[in-house]
Amino acid sequence: MYSFTNFIRLAPSGSKKPFQNSWTLRQRYKPVSPQKLNSWYWNKDIDVNSEQLKGAKKLFFILLSIDIVATVIVGFNAFSTVGTLRDVQAGARNIDQSLISSLEFWEGFSKLLILTLIGVGIGLVKWLNACYSFAKQTIGATGFKNEGWTAAGWIIPIFNLFKPYQIINEIYKAGSNGYVAPDDWKKESGSGALLTWWIFWAVTHFIVWVISKQLMRTASRADISIPQAIGMTELQAWLCMASLVVAGLWFWVANLLTQRMLNRNSIPANAQSVQHDIHTSNPVPTSPPIATPTPEATKTPALTPSERSEAEIDIPEIAPSRLTIPVPTIPESDDWAFEKVVDELETNTTDKVLWTRAFAESGGDENKTKALYIQRRVKVFVETERKRLAEEHAREVEARRQREVQAELIRMQELNASQEEETRRLEAETLAKVEREKIEAAEKVRQAEEQARHQQANLDRLEKISALISPPKQGMSIGAIIVVALGITAVLLVGFVAKVGPDTPSKSTTPATASAPAAPSGPNYTKMEDAELKEKATTDADAAYQLMVRYRKDREGIVRDLTQSFYWGEIAANQGHAQAQAVLGWYYTAGIGIPADKQKGLIWLEKSAAKNNPMGLSNLGWRYQIGDGVPKDYQKAFEYAKRASDLGDEVGRNNLAELYEKGHGVPKDYAKALELFEPIAAAGHFTDQKLGMIRIYADQNGSYYYPVLAYAWLRVALDKPYDREELEPHLEELLAIKQALEGRLSPEQIEAGRVKSANWKKGDYLRP
Repeated sequence: MYSFTNFIRLAPSGSKKPFQNSWTLRQRYKPVSPQKLNSWYWNKDIDVNSEQLKGAKKLFFILLSIDIVATVIVGFNAFSTVGTLRDVQAGARNIDQSLISSLEFWEGFSKLLILTLIGVGIGLVKWLNACYSFAKQTIGATGFKNEGWTAAGWIIPIFNLFKPYQIINEIYKAGSNGYVAPDDWKKESGSGALLTWWIFWAVTHFIVWVISKQLMRTASRADISIPQAIGMTELQAWLCMASLVVAGLWFWVANLLTQRMLNRNSIPANAQSVQHDIHTSNPVPTSPPIATPTPEATKTPALTPSERSEAEIDIPEIAPSRLTIPVPTIPESDDWAFEKVVDELETNTTDKVLWTRAFAESGGDENKTKALYIQRRVKVFVETERKRLAEEHAREVEARRQREVQAELIRMQELNASQEEETRRLEAETLAKVEREKIEAAEKVRQAEEQARHQQANLDRLEKISALISPPKQGMSIGAIIVVALGITAVLLVGFVAKVGPDTPSKSTTPATASAPAAPSGPNYTKMEDAELKEKATTDADAAYQLMVRYRKDREGIVRDLTQSFYWGEIAANQGHAQAQAVLGWYYTAGIGIPADKQKGLIWLEKSAAKNNPMGLSNLGWRYQIGDGVPKDYQKAFEYAKRASDLGDEVGRNNLAELYEKGHGVPKDYAKALELFEPIAAAGHFTDQKLGMIRIYADQNGSYYYPVLAYAWLRVALDKPYDREELEPHLEELLAIKQALEGRLSPEQIEAGRVKSANWKKGDYLRP
């Protein structure tokens, strides 16, 4: 920047705007931008560190290639040796001195792999150190914890199971483009591919170590047979193949990490460099002591060609990062600050304190006071603008970081939720499959045992008959033989009918008449044994549904098992049983015996409702009434609830009454709601109906405001519940209404309500 004193000298005496001759002086003494100068040195350091990193990777790749070549030679020779030993074992070749010499030579050559392995280790350590050096010196990352383990981490037992991966992971994170602060690389995500590679590397080397130890133990013996030698050589050949795979993967890992490092060399590496750019760009000009303007100073100095050339020198800047927020900088020209000061001087809105101080320091000289005030005021404006831009940039960086963190958290939560849901679904399917297989196996065993018992019984009967009609020694007549044959045939026929008869329905039926009651249309499943039910369930939907009910309600000697209940219910539903379809839809919707699946539940409820089943209609209407798995649709809810209510379903009547009570889909009508609520509530069933009546009688703005009756029904619901589990979901609302009523009623009214509820019994209608 130019000197402010020289600028003052250029101003004409008494001029109000001492800026008209500043352009020429600014061009002559224009400095090199600190950002550009810093960029030049920055790129110079990057080039040096990049070459070092590339050189280390190249050396590592050369040593890896040498090891691969040696391993290929040893491996192919091992396969060739296996063939030779097999010929010796088969007698196709004799063991001679040339064969022994060849085996000894290749055995010595295979020891060369130890040297190549050491060379690969040295190259690996050198490359890792170069990566750390590049990360610290070029990228500017800090906070590495495993840098000291680049050599020791590979050879110390136990530590070599996890330290090498931690080293690789640190280098991978340091090469990320998603961080700004020096140690923010720790918050970056690792690579799943690198973790998979490391697990493969560790497992492979453990297997190689075990096999190598076994080979050395076998090779040290003096009594090795030909088959043992063949086995050892085959193991050696396959170990070479495994080593080739591992070495090939090292090419991928080293190239990946090196490329990530090199891709960061043109990015502002950390927060320190960002702050450095802010503080070094557009530095505040420093001015020597103010001198009195002279006539010579008002002349514009002529620029020589060399000076003009120097003023036009421009050093290329580092390209801004495409992955980070660009750092805002104030303009190189500070004319904007001078213009602000000029406006203050012209409008007489100067900073009084600063003007007074400048006046005192200049000894009362007005020109010096004005010059000193301008200098300091410009400095204040520049500093203020620099701080504002720095704060704005810091806020943008922090806001972006927060957005990225929030997005990552949401993504991880969604991923975890989907994984947990999939795990639960698979576990439920596996459990259901295992249970079905158990039932099928038990059923097959039972049928086999029953068939064996029938066969044994038939054999016993035949033996008894044979003993009774054994032929005499003199022989039997033709008539006696015919009689015996007829007897045996009759016995077999009776046994066959006894076996087949119970499962075969009789074809002779008595036709029903108008005066006589009709005969039962089918067997009584409620009294049938579970074994017989299971035998019929595969082809009889009613039998399968009865099993579903038994397993759900823990009765008929069967322990409650919702998984089994779902299993048999699914069999009945697939055979078209409408009630089973309704219950199955309820199971899917509520997650009973199987993970909840709203869509499947809706499908089964729709199938049941299509057959005009009351339970299916009421449950389907309730789904639309509360928007459970489907959008809320009060018109559909009213339609299904009305159909279920007309069929006598209490749940459907309750749903219809709630729609009238709340005016959902229909005009609010307390009279119709009470007409539907009251019969079910008087019968003592459930809590929903009592709660609906309590809300209507407790509504101060309604036409049926009877608080004493509301309190009486409230005490009935709390003191005489039909089902404690059914009462639980409504308990909080009931207690809130109880508190409101007790604060509204007088002691006499509360006592009257208590007496009504105490004297209530099923069938009573508590009315005004």
